[in-house]
Amino acid sequence: MSERLFQLDLARATAIALVTAYHLWRFFDAPAVWVGPFDVAGVAAMGFTGVDLFFVVSGYAVSLTWCRMGHGQVLAFWATRFLRIYPPYVAAIGVWCAVMAAGYVVRPAGPTDILTHLTFTHTLQPQTFFSVSGVFWSLAVEAHFYLLFPFLMLLRRRGLGALCAASLLFSTGVLLLQADRQGAGTYVASWNLATFLPLFLLGMALQRDDRRSMPAGLVALGVALLLMTTLPRYLDMASGGPHLLDRLAVGALLGFGILRAAPSCPPASRMAPAITTIAVASYSIYLYNYVFYLLPRSSFSAAIGFPLYALFVFAVGIMMWALVERPCESVRRIMAATIHRQAASRLPARSS
Repeated sequence: MSERLFQLDLARATAIALVTAYHLWRFFDAPAVWVGPFDVAGVAAMGFTGVDLFFVVSGYAVSLTWCRMGHGQVLAFWATRFLRIYPPYVAAIGVWCAVMAAGYVVRPAGPTDILTHLTFTHTLQPQTFFSVSGVFWSLAVEAHFYLLFPFLMLLRRRGLGALCAASLLFSTGVLLLQADRQGAGTYVASWNLATFLPLFLLGMALQRDDRRSMPAGLVALGVALLLMTTLPRYLDMASGGPHLLDRLAVGALLGFGILRAAPSCPPASRMAPAITTIAVASYSIYLYNYVFYLLPRSSFSAAIGFPLYALFVFAVGIMMWALVERPCESVRRIMAATIHRQAASRLPARSS
């Protein structure tokens, strides 16, 4: 735990809390809680921006990993990233398929769905995009980012200006893609790496210029909160939701705000260990985020059922982290260390 950065843990914990809140908000029939012009429940209604926050964190964390590994170890980088996300992901696919075979149909999953998910190609066609589990689409985006990442580092070595130019280019592409939001293939055209690359690039830029700035971070978080509590007033959040550029903006503000304002070391607070625990298990909590659908639909009101179901989701996720992800991570660390040593031994010796 000594190598963990608290700002990353706080961002991960916030992201998984937002994602869980969004799914439960929809499960409990999209309630609204108005306080004047602000919808307090809008934070949950815009909780899908937790995925966007994850993308910012990923750009930061993967850049940090790359720098610690040393440049030039592309194959070693790909191998360690694959070992990080793939074994728990395959286990989760197996669990959800077993759940559906037992008669609990959460999402459809035929042979094509399973094969495309195993190869991270399920986001390339509408039929498989949200099958097996609705959250798995973002893991394909993440895997595609890992493949592209070494080439993005070549841009970053040219300075932050190159990253900004690339981000502007892809953001322009998003605008063009969103000109027509109708049709089943819309999310295939726009919910892929081309759309979310600016968020990864932002994380990479923040890692390269890693200066704490609490005032700037708090301003960004304040603007994000303002958008999250006002946008639901003007948009049909239960169906269409916001324009992708709206969610990209909120995700970027959340990522910038937390990574700039939060300290690197855990504060002297009783909440810090809980935040770190949730952050450590956030991947497993995400993989099993729809587990509450296995429960009978609650007769509780949203005010009572929401926190109870959230606790259930977090408890199952932490349990699966202990049973599956933690052992996989232990093996990965051993294999990653071996890969790093082998890759380093093949690098040419530097002249003194």
